[in-house]
Amino acid sequence: MKDFNRDLVTSWILKAGVVTSITLIILGIIIIFVKGGSDGESISYIGNYYNSNATLSSHLIPLGNIPHGIVTLDGVYFVTLGLWILIFTPITVVVTALISFYIEKNWLYILLSCVVLFDLLFAMLVVPIFVHF
Repeated sequence: MKDFNRDLVTSWILKAGVVTSITLIILGIIIIFVKGGSDGESISYIGNYYNSNATLSSHLIPLGNIPHGIVTLDGVYFVTLGLWILIFTPITVVVTALISFYIEKNWLYILLSCVVLFDLLFAMLVVPIFVHF
C-alpha cells in the first residue's frame, strides 16, 4: 500500500464531514425560518430558553425519525443530521487510521487508535448516562 496517503484521506474525510455538516445545519435553519417552525412547534417555542419546559432539546428528537424528517423537509431534522455527521467525522478518521495501521501491521499505532476510539465512544455512550443536566 505504498500509494495510500493517510494524511490525504484524513484531510478529505474532515473536509467532507465539516462541509456536509455545515450545509445541512444551514439548510435546516433556513427551512425552520421559511416554515415558521419545525417538528410541529413555532420558532418562538423552539428558541425559548427562559422556560426550559418549552425548549426543543436533542433528547426530544428520536434518531429513528431523522429519515422521515428529512423527506418531509423538517428543519430540525436537517440540523440534527448535520450535528450527527459532525460528531462522527473524527470517529471516521480514527477508524480509517486504525484500518491503515492494521494493513501496515503497526501494532503500537493500532493500540493507540483503539484507545482513542474507546475514549470517543465511552464519552458519547457511557458518560451521558451518568451526567444529567
